[in-house]
Amino acid sequence: MTGQILFSLELLRSVSGASMAILLVVQLIKDFPVIKLLPTKCIAIVIGVLLFLLISPFPSSLGEFAVIVLNGFLSASTAIGGWHMMSDFSTKGEQK
Repeated sequence: MTGQILFSLELLRSVSGASMAILLVVQLIKDFPVIKLLPTKCIAIVIGVLLFLLISPFPSSLGEFAVIVLNGFLSASTAIGGWHMMSDFSTKGEQK
C-alpha cells in the first residue's frame, strides 16, 4: 500500500492547490483570539501572499515580487469564493 501525498509544491503553486491550502489554514486559525478580531477576507489575503512568498524563489525584481503578491491575492479570492459557494449551497435548503 502506497501513501498518497495530499499537498506538494507543484500543487501549492497552482491556483486550486493554493486556494485549498488557504481555505484550510484560514478555517483552522480564524477562531484564535487575536485573529478573530480581523475580517476573514483579510486573513485569507495575508495567508495567500505569505504562502506564495514561502514557496516561490526569492524575487530578484519588483515585477517578480508583484507577481507573487498577485498570485496570493488570486488564490485568496478563489478560496473566499469557494467558501461562499459552499456555505450558500449548504444553507439553500434551510427555511427561515
